[in-house]
Amino acid sequence: MTEAASPTLQKRLFSEKYYNAGKGKTRVSSTGNPLIRSLWNFCSYKRKGIDSLTLSQKQPFVLDLGSGSGAYSNWFLGKNPQATIIAVDWSFSALRHFAKSPKGTICRVCADAHFLPFKPETFNTLFSVDTLGHVSELCLVLDELVRVARYGAQIFLHSECSDYRFRWPDSWLIRKNSRDVVAELDGHFSLHTSEDIHSLYHQRFYIRSFFSPAGILGWLTGYPEKYRIAFKQARWHLFTAVTTIMALIKKMPFTGLLLRIFNAITNRMELFLGLYGGGSCFALLEKPPSVKNKNR
Repeated sequence: MTEAASPTLQKRLFSEKYYNAGKGKTRVSSTGNPLIRSLWNFCSYKRKGIDSLTLSQKQPFVLDLGSGSGAYSNWFLGKNPQATIIAVDWSFSALRHFAKSPKGTICRVCADAHFLPFKPETFNTLFSVDTLGHVSELCLVLDELVRVARYGAQIFLHSECSDYRFRWPDSWLIRKNSRDVVAELDGHFSLHTSEDIHSLYHQRFYIRSFFSPAGILGWLTGYPEKYRIAFKQARWHLFTAVTTIMALIKKMPFTGLLLRIFNAITNRMELFLGLYGGGSCFALLEKPPSVKNKNR
């Protein structure tokens, strides 16, 4: 089967090239220091969501779906060192470069999120970060999560969403470049609106919390290195220069930390002001006793 004839193969090859190029390597930490974790959790809703999962493990196996090179598996073990993480990714390269954890146990599994190789009701705790925007059939992946989760399982899902495409500067960039350059850089092959994602979750789980910060300044304070490329292709020289400077600031240890803190503050202000719908959704979920009867 040729690459052109297989969209699934194309996506797998994108993932392989992405990790082989040294990209997608989220900073790894397994610290148990409460002060450091509090700072990281303030700066990252992803890490905060994982920390919000139940601490009492009735059984030791935890599913990290789309684990990449293990940043969030390590983060979970920093607070739950007694757990065994089943880290699933379909990129051989990501799993080969997996960060070894000094705490707990991590078992790496190469598998497709659409067809998980686990028995029904295997996991009490599940999380997935930076993954659901890369899958072909979101409904199928969510159904697999329902299948392998035990009743009452605690689940944290971070999903990329497409709301940002309808606001400036992305709406202008997409029109000017005739494609979504930022999504292509990240390999986001399948994006849904936050409203659609909420509906899909509601059909399958109890939703304990769900939010999507607007990320109005995300192009400047969140991901300037990616928007620099999009602005450059659109030949918007002023914004290319601005995002280039911000990308350099983000790379420096001290100023980069300050920028992340400022970005976190703006996200919280957006939620306080009721400004929703950006590029990410964050959800704490629970598997009900019966999906069919959960809304009765």
